[in-house]
Amino acid sequence: VLKGSFGMSPKGRKLRTALIGFQFVVSLGLIVAAMFMQLQNSYMRGMDTGMNRDQIAIVHLSSELAEPERQKTLVNRLKESAAVEDVAFASARVGCQDGYMRWGRNLADGRNINFTCVPVSWNFLRVMGLPVVEGRDFEEDDELRAGTFIFNQTAMRECNLTLDNRVFGHQSDLVPIAGVVRDFNFASLRDAIGPMCFYQFGTDPWHNLGIAYIKIKGDPFAGAAHIKRTMAELDPLYPVDIEFYDTVFNALYQKELKVTALITVFSLLAVVLSLMGVFGLVVFETQYRRKEIGVRKVLGATVAEILAMFNRSFVRLVLICFVVAAPLAWYGVREWLGTFAYRTPIYWWVFAVSLLIVLVITLATVTIQSWRAATANPVEAFKTE
Repeated sequence: VLKGSFGMSPKGRKLRTALIGFQFVVSLGLIVAAMFMQLQNSYMRGMDTGMNRDQIAIVHLSSELAEPERQKTLVNRLKESAAVEDVAFASARVGCQDGYMRWGRNLADGRNINFTCVPVSWNFLRVMGLPVVEGRDFEEDDELRAGTFIFNQTAMRECNLTLDNRVFGHQSDLVPIAGVVRDFNFASLRDAIGPMCFYQFGTDPWHNLGIAYIKIKGDPFAGAAHIKRTMAELDPLYPVDIEFYDTVFNALYQKELKVTALITVFSLLAVVLSLMGVFGLVVFETQYRRKEIGVRKVLGATVAEILAMFNRSFVRLVLICFVVAAPLAWYGVREWLGTFAYRTPIYWWVFAVSLLIVLVITLATVTIQSWRAATANPVEAFKTE
């Protein structure tokens, strides 16, 4: 229809321009979205969460190896190699998941508090590089007590706690707060840091700590090989799956990475569709204005001036589309970033880069396609007369 008589009419040209304008708006918006998604992903993966992610191997233990006595044997065997510096245990993959065990506990003064709780071995904070900013760290002697709490700074502040408070543990015993760990992102950066604690079971562990955190020094491949070999010897029937902490941490944001990849693909597709539209419109314009171009050249117009004539209208179109697309893209990006507690700023230069990308590609397409018409012999335009 657009190539027929309707396409040659003023209404047909307006419809062509409107369709291409819509494609430009979509292209600009998707490019902005893809760039901000990539920035947010890079921001999350590169942000210091407060935990040591280097040279830490995470291994899920079998039910047998998770038993306290077997854990001691595992630690001793692992430490036989100089590649293993230390081994700690926890009930969850701290910093690599969103959901944790929640506890509601009463204080000695009758108040009730709610918080995330992660039972750990006594040396967990040292292995993971989590500093205690008040009070003390766990000690090996805590295994001989009824239990020990270490809360984070947010819990101490929001629950109005002090080191003098006593909290009922998993039994009816009142358990002391030994110290305060510095705030760190124990869940993904989608959520703000909430009140949480590390808990040392003491004399009555009510479930085993099934995840080992192995701090490796030197060659990580040699360390991983030693871990596999040792665990296979201790429990031959259980498959050993070693994950390095930084890899597991990045996997926490697989959803965002997949969405970013999809948006990037759609952006490329939208740009290609826009260029196809521009290509078609340039071909149409060059045929529609053949005689005008011939007249201009006879009157002394240069090739550069002819090319500028074609490019000018497309530059104007892209700029108008950018004025429409920019606020829509800004609103969409702001709403998406609002789902994260920690997010990258909305940089103005991202919008400028998206405009530059579309402009450069469009101008290149227009110039290449209109070059033939601009350099043609003007006599050819009047041969049909």
